[in-house]
Order: sequence, then C-alpha cells, then structure tokens
Amino acid sequence: MLPLLLILAPPQAVALPEWLAGSWCTEGAEKRTCEQWAPPAGGGMLGQGYVEEGQARRATEDMRIAAEPQGLAFYGQPRGEAAVRFAAVEVSATRLVFAAPAHDYPKRIEYLLEGDILVATVSGADPAKDSMTWRYRRIAESSRK
Repeated sequence: MLPLLLILAPPQAVALPEWLAGSWCTEGAEKRTCEQWAPPAGGGMLGQGYVEEGQARRATEDMRIAAEPQGLAFYGQPRGEAAVRFAAVEVSATRLVFAAPAHDYPKRIEYLLEGDILVATVSGADPAKDSMTWRYRRIAESSRK
C-alpha cells in the first residue's frame, strides 16, 4: 500500500523567489531601467518593468511569476500585449531561469542575485548574439521618482 501512496502524493510546492521582491533599478541620473516585484501572495508575485527618463515612465511591461502544479512560470506582457508564458527550467536560492522555446523573442529570461546586484538577462535563439543584460541595484521606496 505504501508505493500507491507515494504515487498519489501531491508534488512538492516550489517556493516563490522572495529575494526578488522589491524595487530594482539600473544606475543613471537621467535614464534608468527598473523592475518592481511585490512579495509573494496568493501563489504568485506581481511585477512591472519600465524605463524612467527624466520624469517620464515608458516601455512598461506587466509581469507575473506563478506557482503552478508543474513548477514556477513567468508571464510577461509588454505594452499591454497578450501575456507569454515561460516555464521555469532552473530554480535555486539565487537564480531563476525561464524558457519559452517557441516564442520569437525572448526565448529565455534569467534572474541572478549576485550579492546586492540583480542581473536580468533575456536572450533569443543565439544568446551570444541576441542577449540583453541589466544590472539592477535594490532601491529604497523613498528614492523612487
């Protein structure tokens, strides 16, 4: 009877990346790229990416990380377009890698926590030629424009 119980046991839940929560921005006085992530709640995390130029905010993207039965998934929705699902292919205490091989661009999204720096990289079919990387620092809410 024990083997049957093991087969029917629900899969272990994958923890949401609490370390991602907060406000992160590249350095720059006149122009900077930022991501904001809410703490985990209700089985997911909500985020928004944007570029600040002077007092203007542009190029927004709504993002979500969801804990699903098959693992974590990242949903990106740039400029109000349809959301695209990226499945987690690597999850650790300091690294998240999501992939959507059938998507045009990007095909891969990676977050890496290096001390107090969050490195975010998006890449396509050939990461050596078509990747973009941002190095974010956590910022205090009072320093946001």
